Amino acid sequence: MAYIVNYNPPFHDLYKYISGPTIDPENYANNTQVYGYSYNNQLWIKNPGYSLSNNVDFSGIDVRPRGAPSYGFDTWPGANSGGISFINGVLKYPNSAAIKGFLSGYEGNIQACYYPGCPEKDFTRTSDYNYWNNGVFAKILISPKHFISTLHYAGAGPKNLTAFFLGKGGTFYTKTASKKFDFQSGGNFPGYTWPAGYTWPFSKDWCLFELGTAFSETELNDIKIYKFANLASIPSALPIYLLSPQSVVTVRKRADGSISTYAQQANYLPFYFDPNKASEVPFYGYEGFAGDTATTQYLWDGDSGTPSLVYDTNTNDTYFLSLLNGGGGIFDNSINPSLYPNEPNYTDGKILFDSLQKYIYDQIGYTIGIVNISSAQPPPPPGPSGPYPTNLFINGKTLSVQQVLLTNQTNVQFGFEPGLTYSFAIISYNSSGYSGYSIIENFYLPYSS
Repeated sequence: MAYIVNYNPPFHDLYKYISGPTIDPENYANNTQVYGYSYNNQLWIKNPGYSLSNNVDFSGIDVRPRGAPSYGFDTWPGANSGGISFINGVLKYPNSAAIKGFLSGYEGNIQACYYPGCPEKDFTRTSDYNYWNNGVFAKILISPKHFISTLHYAGAGPKNLTAFFLGKGGTFYTKTASKKFDFQSGGNFPGYTWPAGYTWPFSKDWCLFELGTAFSETELNDIKIYKFANLASIPSALPIYLLSPQSVVTVRKRADGSISTYAQQANYLPFYFDPNKASEVPFYGYEGFAGDTATTQYLWDGDSGTPSLVYDTNTNDTYFLSLLNGGGGIFDNSINPSLYPNEPNYTDGKILFDSLQKYIYDQIGYTIGIVNISSAQPPPPPGPSGPYPTNLFINGKTLSVQQVLLTNQTNVQFGFEPGLTYSFAIISYNSSGYSGYSIIENFYLPYSS
């Protein structure tokens, strides 16, 4: 998976954890993974200074374990299957092809060491979960009894598993599930066909699972069932919320006019924020010989099926957009064919969605949904005294409004007490919303002599 170059768990993690995972680079069999137990109220997107939604609902995405896989990667002759090991007193390292899909951000020969330029036997990076893919594919709840996943990650053919969901109120739900069918046939997945009686216009990198027991009506007050957001309808400036395999929340936006390309290629997603100005925003990193750098390229093996959501302020609801790098979303060009005149075949997205909708209705009597988000988003709602946040949460501190200066007012006066330390933040605002902030932190006013 792509790692976060400025990773700061108290702000970047979607969940809270009782402890960290165990990653033993000398024997992967000792690895243990951990699950989040509650939502993180300090999550960076809740900071009103970033003008993002405080109400994005992640409860319909399964809670994936944090850490590294526990199965072996060592393919050296005679090596222990649990991971790297000492053979005749010599430390052996994983085969680069075997570890490529799980340890991210490498460049060059990693058989000699785990990352470029690392001292021999230095496991600083390889014992840090930020640099690992957890080896578990994401699951998106689309009905009380069904979720979709990325097929090439989940694997073709039959599969049974246990999925975990964390309700908005903090209740943990454990659900068994079995795969019903793959959305792809032929090619690399021969012998798997659609359910009889349904029209599937093209293969798609999805598979559908069914829960052993559906979520009850009461439980669905706590767990989100996502409607699909039509990819052909997304405004270009709408924030897109991504959840990494290690449960870090990042934000992107569409870069150009090609939603269809966006659905498949992560490289079309630039930073939504300037990494030089937004210190709390997590940025994907690349580890090269010259050290870590923030990058717009964030695709490594294990990022397949990264869930992306959008929040529509017109309806005050969260929608499923796409499984990035594997699966994509629903592109229904029939809402306005002139938007994408060179993409006539994408009207087939409506046919595929309609067939999936019919299949699930026939199974459990539930109608899955899809929405268009075509209209411009309104500015952030005003605070109690104006269109600006009344509090900012920055670097662990809650800052409250002390003065409001209107147009052409420049004088700022505060009363200070000697011996105390102060932090200041300044924002600007107008009818369209408010900016980010400038901050002076930890200004100490000494006692007078």
